[in-house]
Order: sequence, then C-alpha cells, then structure tokens
Amino acid sequence: MIKLTALLFLSYLASASASHAAWYYHMEESTFGTDTHLLLAERAPYFFGLRCQDQEVRFVFSTPDRSFNAETMAFANATDPILLFKVDSSEVINLSGEIRDNNGEAIFTGPAEKVLLDSIENAKSKVSVALKLLGEIYHETQFGASGSTAKAKQFRLACPAFAAD
Repeated sequence: MIKLTALLFLSYLASASASHAAWYYHMEESTFGTDTHLLLAERAPYFFGLRCQDQEVRFVFSTPDRSFNAETMAFANATDPILLFKVDSSEVINLSGEIRDNNGEAIFTGPAEKVLLDSIENAKSKVSVALKLLGEIYHETQFGASGSTAKAKQFRLACPAFAAD
C-alpha cells in the first residue's frame, strides 16, 4: 500500500507541470458603477491575468512572496520593475508596472497592452511570466495554454476596451 501511495504521489509530481494551469473568466457585477471582467490563469500558488474595467485593462501577476514590507516595496517600485511575458516561442514582451500588497503577498500590476490578450487567445502550449527586478528574474512561472483561447475570447467579448475588435 505504501509503494502504491508513493508511486501515485511521484506520478502526480511528474505531471504537475505548466499543462495543469486552469484558465477562468469571471465578471464581478457592480451595482453602482462599472462591471469588472477578469481573465485568470491559476497554477498554485501563482495567478496571472487581465482585469478590465470600462476602457482600462491591467495585467495582474500574483505571487506567494511575503518578503516585501512598505519600505522594500517602495524601493522595488522605484527601480522600475518589469513583467516578462512570453507565449510559446514568441518574443518576450516587457511591461512596466508596480508591486502592491495583497493581504501580505506581493502582486505585480500595470497597464496591459492589447497584444497580451491576442497572445493568450492564440497560445498553443504555454504562457510564461516572471518579475524582473534590478536585473534579476523572480517568480518565473508557466501556465499551460489549455483552455486559454475560449476564456480569452469570452473576456474579449465582455470587456468594453475591446468592443471595437
């Protein structure tokens, strides 16, 4: 029985790859303002996605990093951190943003370019993201592309910023 459990656990670890990312579309309805639309990829403990409110679209990369406090976060943001974004074998896209606190964990967010949604929608195998800070790469993560196309299309249809597409 112990050998079977060990084999099942090892097979789980071997299969726990980028292909096990889950893609979601979610709409948060607002009673008093503009609805919020989210396109999210999850590969615990990381999340990456796009957030749309009216004509504003932002990327969000959530990490389990708890090493930041107010002082180190201010310093990191003063050094112009970059989100590295790459789909399949395409060129790396560098996006400026800022690190923020999310209940003790670091999230990185900034304005999203249309090319991000286009790339996610056309992804074949993986979406890779990482945080570049002071020339060093942190939290490099890959999200499998399975399910990304359908959820990205749903996001595109719902987000007012892409109404003309």
